Amino acid sequence: MNKVADELIERLLTDNRFDSFFQMVYLLESFAPEIDFEGKPEATDQIVRFRAAADLAFPVSEIESFKRKYDDKQSFLCLTVNFLGLYGPSSPLPAFYTEDILVSPNLEESNRREFLDLFHQRLFYLLYRVWKKYRYYILYEQGAKDPFSRWLFSLIGLGEPLEKLRNSGHVQWERLLSYVGLLSMRSRSAAILENILSHYFFEVPVTVKQCLTQWVTIEEWQRNRLGIENCELGKTLSLGEKVLDRSGKFRVAVGPLSLYKESRKTATFCEFLPTGRHYHTIRELIKFFLVDQLDFEVMLILEEDYMPKSSPGPAEPGERIYLKLGGNPWEDNLCCLGWSTWLGYYDLGNGEVSFPGR
Repeated sequence: MNKVADELIERLLTDNRFDSFFQMVYLLESFAPEIDFEGKPEATDQIVRFRAAADLAFPVSEIESFKRKYDDKQSFLCLTVNFLGLYGPSSPLPAFYTEDILVSPNLEESNRREFLDLFHQRLFYLLYRVWKKYRYYILYEQGAKDPFSRWLFSLIGLGEPLEKLRNSGHVQWERLLSYVGLLSMRSRSAAILENILSHYFFEVPVTVKQCLTQWVTIEEWQRNRLGIENCELGKTLSLGEKVLDRSGKFRVAVGPLSLYKESRKTATFCEFLPTGRHYHTIRELIKFFLVDQLDFEVMLILEEDYMPKSSPGPAEPGERIYLKLGGNPWEDNLCCLGWSTWLGYYDLGNGEVSFPGR
């Protein structure tokens, strides 16, 4: 075993306060690579052995003892438990089975006890596997690489054929696993999109405004040509090369946002700009969410208290924030024309800037 596993085992051997069977076995399996309850039982049997407590007293905890023992070949870890035994306080068998073991000259090497322990070894081995199988938080691996997470990804169209897509790009797809139920449905609403984006970016305020007005260019072959096609008044006739549309676009408003990080997870205004680390992420998330081919735009809202006064020089006491011209706004909190720049004082509330989604 490695050094970490040896230190853990020594601590468990000396700490009598540990009373959770499943947690102890999980720690042993996690830190000792030789202990594998998903592999062949024979390999683990040589390292960890289970037995029931030979007693008729009311148990104090799940674990009676955890000791290192020796046989003819090697040393092993013996975990004695107070539940689900064929002898002991929780035995379903008649009490005389336990009594015969208790009156034997050598309690530790009783033939009857060792025979029943053969069943205990498989019983507790399978019990732990069943407990682990139906606890997703135990099976989960960093980056959602465990089998159960891959099955969940299949429900939203990101199964094994698209595993390379999950590992590339800007989105941490494992953060969407809690919304698999909603994403697997065919119908997707604005409220669901708001919740998903807000959850992904650690509770950033997100609002979706639907049915935005936009001018849509008419394809040349669909334009009206008098006397030839698309010229029926009230049905197919449209004047000009564009038409006003209210059903094909929506806006995702993010904010109000701060210029500075208030905590490690807080997203800032500059991080959603085209030079920021969240710009491509939010666009990819929205495109993935869409079922219909809709156009969208992303509006960033800068909180009024952080609206800058864009003029060179140091700030006077009590004045608003000054931003330096040039540079990267994400790294240096600098001023970029059209993104984070408002000339003079801006006293109309929050600052807003929009970017096309497609």
